[in-house]
Formats: sequence, structure tokens, C-alpha cells
Amino acid sequence: MAEVNERVSGQPAARPRVERIRELLTELLLRDECRVDRYDASYLDDLPDILKEMHGITALRGPATPARAKLAELAALVGVSDTAPLSTLAPALRHAGIDDAEFRPRRLTDPAMQDRFRYSRMPSWSETTGRRAIEGAEAVDVIRKFQEEYSRHRERRLSPLRCLWRRWQLKHGLPRRGLAQPGLGDFWTPMLQGFIRDGTLKANDKVLTIGPRSLGEIKYFRRVIGLRKTIGLDLFTYNRRLVRVGDMHQMPFEDSRFALIFQRNTFDKAYDIRRALRECVRTLRDGGILATDLSLDYTFGVDEAARTNITRNAWYLRFLGEHVAEVLHDVQAPHTDDWARLVGQLAVRIRKA
Repeated sequence: MAEVNERVSGQPAARPRVERIRELLTELLLRDECRVDRYDASYLDDLPDILKEMHGITALRGPATPARAKLAELAALVGVSDTAPLSTLAPALRHAGIDDAEFRPRRLTDPAMQDRFRYSRMPSWSETTGRRAIEGAEAVDVIRKFQEEYSRHRERRLSPLRCLWRRWQLKHGLPRRGLAQPGLGDFWTPMLQGFIRDGTLKANDKVLTIGPRSLGEIKYFRRVIGLRKTIGLDLFTYNRRLVRVGDMHQMPFEDSRFALIFQRNTFDKAYDIRRALRECVRTLRDGGILATDLSLDYTFGVDEAARTNITRNAWYLRFLGEHVAEVLHDVQAPHTDDWARLVGQLAVRIRKA
């Protein structure tokens, strides 16, 4: 009878404890609108990274701040010592009854929207559905296969239209769109040409564009901007002289090779954006420039194709931290379509040491 009473009396106490844990997690991980959402991980999986990026916390014990006070309470509730590494928190939270599904980024599951982007029309779509890179090498291979297939499909579908549009522009004397972004215009061309004039960049500096898909972006950098040694990195290519086949998460380049790395609408395809950015820092020279041009804050969530959702430019600065020597350009504007809230452009000078 005593055991029954203890079990019954303990039950109400357990529920408030779990609810308090959920409340603290929400305050620590979700209140800040500046974050990165990943299809391939829950917020519990990324908990140490999120604590560092949102609150500057790298250990349980440290200077007193409101966020650290919440974290200390959370650790006490799940029985984690303040001398334990942050990596012990997620297993303890799961053991306490917190399910990863409760703290997972919103996912795009609407079949009509998937069909709108033509994701689900790819033969390898069914193999990719639900697979996460966190499962291991086999899952990564499946993800790469789907992304390559989707890129090839888009290239075949859009290239003829691009060619016709280019011919029409030239016939009617209209300027080329260049690197313009709807709502923001083309800031990149004058900025990069200015860097060449003032010596920040040289015409023969090695430059990389990530995921150029077609050769147009590379040729624009070479012929219009004047960076003659620009090459691309992509999962496939029709021109091995201009594009190196490889993965942005494990770039096939030596350390400190590039003066500039540029990406447009490619980082959202990353299955581990933090790893991809570390590769950018590794392959950039000290004082090199990382430039990103990306749709931000997806309204429909992440999915098997757009696996990463960076909500604000400021997230890059938080993640890169001491590697940011100077912010050269930082602009956000409302998106022109309904699937994202913002479009963002950011350029930073990288410090290696």
C-alpha cells in the first residue's frame, strides 16, 4: 500500500518536472529567431552548438548570466553535474522523457508544395524521404544521389530558357541580370570589381563558387567581374576544367587556397551547414572573403532537398565568431515569393588565427 501511495503521489510531481524541462528548453533553444534549422538533426542533437551560438555558452560552469541560470536549473532537473560536458545534456534529457520530435524543426510535408518544387518527381525521392545524414555514410550517399539528380533535372529544364532569355536581352540591348537578387539588386559586381581596383583582390587570385550548376556564374566572375581564375565546386559537371566534382562538406582542396568563396542558394542544400562553413574557413586564405547570397527563414520548413534553413544573416556571424575579421556587407530584404520571408546577402573577411 505504501508503494502504491508513493507511486501515485510521485506521479503529479513528475509531470511538473518534465513540463519545466520543456519550458527551459524552449527558452534556451527556440525564443531567439536567429537560428539554423536542419532536416538532419533535432535541436537536441545540435544542443551544444545552439547554446554556443545563441548564448555564448561552451560549458555548464561559467560566468553568471540569465541563460546560464536556466541551463543550470535544466542540468539539475536531469541530474547532470555542472562539471560534465555539454554533450551529456541531450542523452539525459531523452532519459528524462523529452522526445526529439518535440524539438525538431518544422518540415515541409505538403505533397502539393513538394510537387511545386518538383522534388517528389525525382525517381530517387522515395529513397531520400525520411533519411538523415546523422544516420551515417549510407544515408549521406542517398542524399547526394538525390541532390545530384535534382540538380541535373533543373539544369536540363532551365538552361534552354536561360539561353533564350539571354538572346532576347542582347537583341534588345538590355543589361544582363548578372548577380542581381530580386529585392536587393546586384551589389556583388561593383563590390568585387572595387576590390580588384583597390588591390583587396587580384585578377589572378583563386576564387571558388559553390554549386554553380551551370557555367554561367563562373564565366560571369571571369569575364565580367574580372576574377580570371574562378572555378566551381558541384556534385556533377559538364566541364571538368571549370568545375571540380566534390562535396562542400569535404572540399577536395588544400588549406588556404582561395581568396574568395561565393555561394548562391546552395547552403540551404547542406546536410551539415556547420561542417560546410568550417570547410570554407579551412580553404580560404587569411583575410579571404566568404560571400553568401541565400533565401532565409523558410515559411514551410525544411525538407529532403532544402535541408537547411538559416533564418537570419546574423547566424553566420554567431557561428563564425572569432573567424570574422570584418563584415563587408550585410543586407536583408523581404522575399518576393511565399516560401521564404527574407533574402539575405552577407560578405565577411575571414581571420584564420
